Amino acid sequence: MQPNQPHAKFRIWVLALLLGALFVPLSITLAQGTDEATASEIAHAADANGNDRIDDSEMEMLISYWIMGETVPGTDHMINDDIIEILFIWWITGTDLGESGGATDDPLPSPRPDTRDLDYGDAPDALGSPDTGMPDPYPSLREHDGARHFPGHLWLGKARNFEDNAKVIDDDEFDDSDYAFVKDDLGGVPIVLFEANVTTDASYPYRFAFLNVLVDQRSANCRLEGWGNDDVVVFNAPIMITPGGTTRMSVLTELKEIPGDNKWTRITITPYEVEASGDYWDGSTDEPFTDGETEDYCQTTPTSSPPTDPPHIYWPIWLYEGKTFYPLGFPLGLAVSALKPGLTANVDPGNPLPVGATFDVGKVGLNVPKAAFAGLKTLPPASVRLFKNGQFVGEIWFEFEIHEGPPPPDDDPDPEDPVPPPPHVTWELQLNDGQGFYPLPDSIERNLPKDPSFVEDLEFPFPEGGISFANKPGNHGVEVPAELLDSLGGKEAMINVVDLDLNIVVMWLWITFKEPEEKEDQEKPQTPRAPKITSVDHPISMVGDLIQHPVTVGFEDANGDLISLRVETLQGPSAGNPPQEQRVNFGNRVSGNFTFQISCLNEGNTPFQVVEEITIVDAQGLEGSQQITYSCQPRRS
Repeated sequence: MQPNQPHAKFRIWVLALLLGALFVPLSITLAQGTDEATASEIAHAADANGNDRIDDSEMEMLISYWIMGETVPGTDHMINDDIIEILFIWWITGTDLGESGGATDDPLPSPRPDTRDLDYGDAPDALGSPDTGMPDPYPSLREHDGARHFPGHLWLGKARNFEDNAKVIDDDEFDDSDYAFVKDDLGGVPIVLFEANVTTDASYPYRFAFLNVLVDQRSANCRLEGWGNDDVVVFNAPIMITPGGTTRMSVLTELKEIPGDNKWTRITITPYEVEASGDYWDGSTDEPFTDGETEDYCQTTPTSSPPTDPPHIYWPIWLYEGKTFYPLGFPLGLAVSALKPGLTANVDPGNPLPVGATFDVGKVGLNVPKAAFAGLKTLPPASVRLFKNGQFVGEIWFEFEIHEGPPPPDDDPDPEDPVPPPPHVTWELQLNDGQGFYPLPDSIERNLPKDPSFVEDLEFPFPEGGISFANKPGNHGVEVPAELLDSLGGKEAMINVVDLDLNIVVMWLWITFKEPEEKEDQEKPQTPRAPKITSVDHPISMVGDLIQHPVTVGFEDANGDLISLRVETLQGPSAGNPPQEQRVNFGNRVSGNFTFQISCLNEGNTPFQVVEEITIVDAQGLEGSQQITYSCQPRRS
């Protein structure tokens, strides 16, 4: 079980795939004009080695500037959400920035006219519902918006065929992905993997593709009984691709058991995420996918044996006398740190660690006793399997070298390795007698990722006594026991702030505790807290036919006195019109959700982007706002 091709250099996308981080969604509407010009200027300013591409280390630094809201050195610009989407696409696709200052590639081509030479699935079609006239989910035929693909550079198996409509039932010539379900038991956790072959030619422009797998678990004898949400067993899973060859992919499914025989299975590979409602895809598409293939099967469920070489990361350890703890390096150690709540590690009995050595989840590294060094020149590879809340998330392989002293300094370091550190942010925490929770200053709070994790630094942890990070409504902060207030003056600690979506450290927070201030005769009146929009769930694309679409807004309001909602168009045909404002009865709630409707009208031939600002207002006139962006597609004729 020794790794076939060990790699000592870790990239952001390796951590994302192996350790459970999700890629930034690629169902993106690219900004045009000014945003692309600004993105190009920023990309050139960040191009440290002058290769006209965004490298991994440069992308990670750009992400930090975006999160922190800082101006990019060498420019007058800060990175907004539209610009980071453009930069992310250029990084993923390896786009040549070009000598003219603009990017030369179009990462996500616009849909072409729905021609007759498309790839379709061939499962039984879901017929239109008689009471609405609309197709049921999971269609196959063109007239019911079945999954279909333009000819391109990505497909399943060895070949694919194109036709003017789906050849139902089960009449495709090239359903040849050689797929299989694999059941395994890792550390007592039953899992089912899905395997299949995916092929690209040398012109495929991306580093990965996206996989969706549906299994009609209620069907029998190849009779489609109606697929549902629980039949989506793989949803928008990113697959690493080698252009110009065939890749045998292996993906963790939602299944705990292998499906029975003669059940319809739909496999769809695309160059970008499918648009879905919630956390599942209904097997349809309004417009043909720009590339990829859909294959439908109903047969004896193919299975194969568990893999002999599971996914792994390789980490070389330089063992030497005088040192017994070896922390995992950056960025691997930080990624594991982000998973620490609920994380456990099991040593692979077939590839054990040196005698007496243990993997320390808390410190994230190896404890190796000195006895392991005695008389040894080499040690066999060893591996540790990681589980988060009982779910297998990856395996770390170690290869050891025995030496008398520490590793020599790197005289010729790789400019991309190690990855540049995240921003270093300081906070002087003024302690006040009797107060237990100290919220982060707004200047820090607003620059945190959506779902941060606070990981104590191993060298500079919190002083002992029960100090911890806490999450109170509307803010993060430090919880300090009252009995410690008089003993913390001048003490320091450091915290790693981890973005759980990207699984990278985005901020080092250095905290200095200051003595409590002397009490004043009169307490200062508290400043009223403005309401806050905590989340917005909205469509990212809609057809411009004035059909209403729901927008769900989550909010927090400490005063419980919200009275109105205001929506203003900042970009689009209605920009400059007076905002739409309406009185709303929030029922004196301090938190919760509410829903309103939006629509758009597009009588032209090209889509346009709409930016709207949603504002909630309380009885004191205090406001909280958040912007949403969506694409308005031409109305159907």
